[in-house]
Amino acid sequence: MHSMFIMKGCDGSVLIKGKSAEQAALPNLGLRGFEVIDDAKARLELECPGVVSCADILALAARDSVDLSDGPSWRVPTGRKDGRISLAKEASNLPSPLDSVAVQKQKFQDKGLDTHDLVTLLGAHTIGQTDCLFFRYRLYNFTVTGNSDPTISPSFLTQLKTLCPPNGDGSKRVALDIGSPSKFDESFFKNLRDGNGILESDQRLWSDAETNEVVKKYASRLRGLLGFRFDYEFGKAMIKMSSIDVKTDADARSFITTKPLPIDSFLPKPKLENTGVCSYTVIIKTSCSSVSYTRDKISISFGDVYGNEVYVKRLDDPSSRTFEKCSSDTYKISGPCMRDVCYLYLLRQGSDGWKPENVKIYGSSIRSVTFYYNLFLPNSVWYGFNVCNGIGITKSSQPISTASSVAAMMTELAFDLVCEILARVPVKDLLRFRCVCKSWRSLFQDEGFIRKHITHAPSMFLLADWWPLSTLRTCTYEGRKLKMVLQEPELNNGGEKDFLFKTSVIGHCDGLFCLELQDTSLAVCNPALRELTKVPRIDQQQTRGMRIGFCYDHSIQDHKIVLMPLKNCSKAHVLTLKSSVSRMIDFPWRQNCELMCKKEGILVGEYIFWPLYAHESTIENGENILSFSVVSETFNYCSGPGGESRVLKVLRGSLCAVDYKDRENYCHDMVVWCADHEKEDKGRIKSWTKILTLTASDIQRSTRWQVVEFRLGAVINRSGLLLVLVQTREIGFILYEYNLEKDTMRQVDTCYKLNYLDNLEEYIASLVSY
Repeated sequence: MHSMFIMKGCDGSVLIKGKSAEQAALPNLGLRGFEVIDDAKARLELECPGVVSCADILALAARDSVDLSDGPSWRVPTGRKDGRISLAKEASNLPSPLDSVAVQKQKFQDKGLDTHDLVTLLGAHTIGQTDCLFFRYRLYNFTVTGNSDPTISPSFLTQLKTLCPPNGDGSKRVALDIGSPSKFDESFFKNLRDGNGILESDQRLWSDAETNEVVKKYASRLRGLLGFRFDYEFGKAMIKMSSIDVKTDADARSFITTKPLPIDSFLPKPKLENTGVCSYTVIIKTSCSSVSYTRDKISISFGDVYGNEVYVKRLDDPSSRTFEKCSSDTYKISGPCMRDVCYLYLLRQGSDGWKPENVKIYGSSIRSVTFYYNLFLPNSVWYGFNVCNGIGITKSSQPISTASSVAAMMTELAFDLVCEILARVPVKDLLRFRCVCKSWRSLFQDEGFIRKHITHAPSMFLLADWWPLSTLRTCTYEGRKLKMVLQEPELNNGGEKDFLFKTSVIGHCDGLFCLELQDTSLAVCNPALRELTKVPRIDQQQTRGMRIGFCYDHSIQDHKIVLMPLKNCSKAHVLTLKSSVSRMIDFPWRQNCELMCKKEGILVGEYIFWPLYAHESTIENGENILSFSVVSETFNYCSGPGGESRVLKVLRGSLCAVDYKDRENYCHDMVVWCADHEKEDKGRIKSWTKILTLTASDIQRSTRWQVVEFRLGAVINRSGLLLVLVQTREIGFILYEYNLEKDTMRQVDTCYKLNYLDNLEEYIASLVSY
């Protein structure tokens, strides 16, 4: 920022030393690290003299320092020119620690930057330092009465006074971010929110209504798709700021490029219509380490970002011994008028070989530009430079369509569009994509992106099969095929053996499963991430004899586990996972009521439901279902569809209840009801609608085997399909798919033989981790 806010713009002039140079200006007295830039320049001059400007080195060093501090990285446009004049008086426009927000806004606006850029770029102070002399006045004599700045929090004020005593060394360095001074993160904005800003100009961002909104969004836990991502926005703002007043005048050095590269496929373009004809001078210098002269055919093509291109099929003249070593050849070439040349390619065809040192192009309509090669060109390969996606491109520019520029264009996709694309990618692929770059790895951990991904994640099934051996499998269901994906031994469970023996699935949401292990402790499992983590015991109590619910509370962005006694208790436990906070809440227990033996509570939206068992004389108004509000943590009783609702499921966002009626030879009639929830309180149920009655004879018509018993194995919530598990006398268990809309039943293929199906739960593969 100190280099880019001077009157002449981003030309690296802050690096020039002198008593009256920019380094001597008061706002720049705290700058450090010039020796790093000097060392980088010296090393580059040894390798490729005159190629990389100091202005580019400064921009690249800024990017790399952020990257090495666990911050983002971004593509730095290169090709800046170095200024030759550096005056301290021209640094007067730099932002000052004394500036009001209005003054800061105006200074940034004068450079083409808006308020959002202002707040974002000042976030660089998360890894900065300053001298005591720039803020000590806030500690001792901020007002005429000698009081301290009231916007500083009292505890932080004491800390600052210790670091900077009233008569102490004014050059003592103090970190601008007290939270994580060596890590590039959002801690700086949290400091402003808490009154812990060092510089007055920084802290004032919290008091201004417009800048306050940006600070709050960066400091909030709701980032990514729900707010602003500081790491991403900072890279964009840096690219924007580094393009301020790029040097174009005669005081600057020639526009020069970096290392030449081959291009896989390059076809010269046809001449554009309605373009004028301009004359260009091309000077090609052959290296002294080249062959004596070359008889190879040399072609050249160069152009600008607007598609204007000059192409000469053959430059050399075999009869005149062109391109002799240590010589220069000059050509006058006519072609379409263009703006600044941003790409150049040479093609050599022959067996002699040739090593150009540089190519210089100038004309009446363009700036002089020199491209440095200094290497032997490979045979029959277009070789050169393309910086059209770098500095100097405006929003209306159309970059050249080459392999390298297309790859660069892919990085310019809008961040929201990238998020939308990645939100539809399976978890297994996202786990591999974490290695692509830091911003993607950070994105996949962002709460907003994880919630976005959940809305697009495909359905999976967790199958718990306890007979004859205990196994836990995840399955996909496609085309009436239940295919096993992952077995229990592949889960990362910390090396414990037999940890799933006699395990119960007692709840799931957002791709996480809550399990009760053999020792009655609880664990949270994400099959997609192949992770399993034990939950701390609640007051050392075992879960045996308790009914459990598992849910996610959006208001605090944390998962909860609810534990209730089987009977005769007025208290229930609630545990929040990330904070590991356990507390007791009131539980409105009714005499002679018991929760059904199945431990799992059914999560519907922000409510958990359990079926109740009670004597008819004690049921009040048929209220045989218990509900729990995830947010308010209160219980209610609801009326069921009649009889004993032994199984509760979710169907298309509503609670459904399944009743079984005993028949001869152990067959059951299965009745499925769907709840009509109250609009204002989804935890209460107005009425029930019968959506299906399935009898043994209905199933018998779909199979040639004799049906002994059947039950609802699972509900495919999104598509409204029921998976019915049928037990036959001849071959044991068979799985069927019942389509509610078409009233059809078809057998489901499985990749293994089902012996006993205790749990088959639909879930979504997600990135949620505990």
